Amino acid sequence: MSSDVGVRLKAVRTLRNISQRELAKRTGVTHSSLSLIEQGKVSPSVSSLKKILDGIPMTVGEFFTLDLQNTDQMRVLQKGDSYYFSTTQPHRFRNNSDQPCRMVSCSTPAKHF
Repeated sequence: MSSDVGVRLKAVRTLRNISQRELAKRTGVTHSSLSLIEQGKVSPSVSSLKKILDGIPMTVGEFFTLDLQNTDQMRVLQKGDSYYFSTTQPHRFRNNSDQPCRMVSCSTPAKHF
């Protein structure tokens, strides 16, 4: 799990164009600690992770539901799964089973087209 958090943290930080040193300055978490977390060598406490994510800024919930995907990828969702993506990306949903499917979806902030 710690390597998953580290990989995800590095990806989010890189996408936001924030260096490890800059994130360390913003959060008060040492550069060496951030490096160890991103390498999967250390697992951050929930409070440390929240502190780091506040410097991005991003909530813990957003961090764990974020899918870094490209539009050519397909993901099969199972009962209880969640998903997150930019609605500006081309997308579609399809029930590929013969069983009925119920999906709840929302877009925030709500936009009127």
